Amino acid sequence: MDIKLNGKEYVVRYPLNSVRALERALGKSFLQIGAEMESGNASLDTMLALIWAGVLYANRALTLELVSMGLEDCPDLLTLAYGCYREFQESVLPRLTPKVADGEDAEPAEKN
Repeated sequence: MDIKLNGKEYVVRYPLNSVRALERALGKSFLQIGAEMESGNASLDTMLALIWAGVLYANRALTLELVSMGLEDCPDLLTLAYGCYREFQESVLPRLTPKVADGEDAEPAEKN
């Protein structure tokens, strides 16, 4: 997914450092952020931070405030935020959530 901010195109991606920045900015885990988005009752802070984290990998100097100001004229912020959330789901959740088979509880693998 691509978004345009202040005349510049960005590809939305969620590498681990972007997810860490997102968690720190919101004071929530990636699972809590996902649950908030899934509930349909996401706060504006959550939606803006999710967009910001998605473009952060391309420019570490971008702040949440700069991205928010760049979105002032966005005609459909909700659709943009949920588009970013789809990218987040496809990228982050498969890598960071345990796989559960046949209703068994997932346990972290032991280190040798």
